[in-house]
Amino acid sequence: LNVLALLPEPHAAALAFAVDKVADIIDRYLLVYDLGGGTFDVTLIHACTARDPGSPIDLKIDTLCKDGDAALGGLDWDKVLADIVAEKTMQTYGVDMWGDGKKEAILLDVCEKAKRHLSRVAAVPVLVEPPDKQVEVTVAEFEDRSRDLLLQTQLFLERVIRDADAQHHMGKDRIEVMLTGGSSKMPMVKKMIEGVMGRPPLQHRNPELLVTIGAAYW
Repeated sequence: LNVLALLPEPHAAALAFAVDKVADIIDRYLLVYDLGGGTFDVTLIHACTARDPGSPIDLKIDTLCKDGDAALGGLDWDKVLADIVAEKTMQTYGVDMWGDGKKEAILLDVCEKAKRHLSRVAAVPVLVEPPDKQVEVTVAEFEDRSRDLLLQTQLFLERVIRDADAQHHMGKDRIEVMLTGGSSKMPMVKKMIEGVMGRPPLQHRNPELLVTIGAAYW
């Protein structure tokens, strides 16, 4: 491959967002909250009107602060949901979902799909052993059990905000949070950010595709 340029993921996400809603991010400080399937990072960037080489729009992006955890991601939420389902399956049917590689793989797969549904509905039935064994999981149960995972992302978010203030004398009132990554669709993420920032984050219709779309535009 002939590598022409390297584009940081937060920059790609901002670029994709700008193509549709450039007025929302131009000349602003953006804190990109990126919760993907296997990693998490939060990056403070500044977007301004100046053309970078190769950029399709009049936009220049600089990174100011960054933090995160390469071992934290949506898969951890899948495992929490799988634990809930496995416990309920044992209580209801006396079936142990752990210890069997095939059952565990199926469980994690159905729980990943159930997690997506829980971003839109209050409760979801999870079919654990077709055709007759299923249990129901509620959003409240899921959010309660995964509270510690969400708190970890909050601590990284708040650390970057503190670094921004210490290094650039910038309060959070000057920062807009932008969501990217498929797992950022979980309602608990938006609620947490509203609690920290005092206002809702910027959201795109396809947060799971923002980095890919931005790289393609670039």
